[in-house]
Amino acid sequence: MKPNNVLNYKGYSGSIECSIEDDCLHGKVLFIEDIVTYEGDTPSALKTAFEGAIDRYLAYCEKTGKPANKAYSGGFNVRISPDLHRQVAIAASKSGVTLNECVKRALEAYLQSLSTSVNRSTDKLDERISAVESVLLYGDTREKTKRFIGAWGVLGETTEGLAMAHRRAPSSQTTLTQGQEVSWSSVVTH
Repeated sequence: MKPNNVLNYKGYSGSIECSIEDDCLHGKVLFIEDIVTYEGDTPSALKTAFEGAIDRYLAYCEKTGKPANKAYSGGFNVRISPDLHRQVAIAASKSGVTLNECVKRALEAYLQSLSTSVNRSTDKLDERISAVESVLLYGDTREKTKRFIGAWGVLGETTEGLAMAHRRAPSSQTTLTQGQEVSWSSVVTH
């Protein structure tokens, strides 16, 4: 589920769904065992209904003495092979940490690697766009031609980055090799 398609309130998350048949928006509270739903005619009405549903749910739990489900308790079971379990337990012991701490660190490192990977991809795309812009804006030199060809090779058939660079360029013509004029449309279609 996309982050902008989730409502958040008091530590709870709720879905945002659309029913064409009923001509309304609706949703349910996510990641809890109890079923809590809400609906509204507009996005703001859905948000208000979601917050009201959470408030009513918490009031009901307090009134009845039933513990309210929390979205995340901080604990979960992981099913792994006995051999991996042994290896991780040994590694944790050698590192002087508990098995839980070892798993926590591994999960944090995994999330960090995902974040770093996304940042690197964005940085590389920015670098490629910059190389294309450089050729489009300032003409050809051997180095710029190499950078352009390298950027095009990595971008492959993805024209979005090239189009972004072209929108910033003052002209739709550029010199890629000495004396050879190439129009923007022929660059994009290759």
